[in-house]
Amino acid sequence: VPVEGKEVSLSLSFSLEDDSSEKLDLKASVVRVEEKAFAVAYVGMQEEMLEKLWACLVRESKRAI
Repeated sequence: VPVEGKEVSLSLSFSLEDDSSEKLDLKASVVRVEEKAFAVAYVGMQEEMLEKLWACLVRESKRAI
């Protein structure tokens, strides 16, 4: 588990409908640490990347499991 206040690099992969995937590489700062989890705040994210992240998260939330 990372240390609170530390900057980390995250690679998030999302499955696409055509069986390919989209990978987003992001920088974040650890803002909260718990026993088996941590929370981050994204650092220096450009508007284009933010739009991609939101699109991936919305698509993932609608995907059938």
